[in-house]
Amino acid sequence: MNDWKQQLKKYNSLLETISEKKEKKEGELRYNRCTIRASDVAGQYYCEKKIEMGYLYGEVETETKNQGTEAHENLLKGSEAVGQEDIWKSVYGKEPVLSWSSSKRFTFLDSALTFSNF
Repeated sequence: MNDWKQQLKKYNSLLETISEKKEKKEGELRYNRCTIRASDVAGQYYCEKKIEMGYLYGEVETETKNQGTEAHENLLKGSEAVGQEDIWKSVYGKEPVLSWSSSKRFTFLDSALTFSNF
């Protein structure tokens, strides 16, 4: 099996495990979470309490947040949809890849990316 296929299989297995834990609310992190968003980690430098309040009571819509959402949507204009296998083939290629996942998050996938330690 190709390296990218093995890594894709591990990645999909990880996503399935996370999804199952989320549905059962069996996350091992605080607030029964299974994952932490990169923006939350960055937000800790801004305000830990804001993140906590967001988890407990939901996020507050602000003009800045709306501008950020609009900026992300503008980045997608002119992009093309590709299958997950095509992305993973590219990851194991020579050029870096920028991916927009179905969870509406950008992911920078470097050719050195591996999921061998999960």
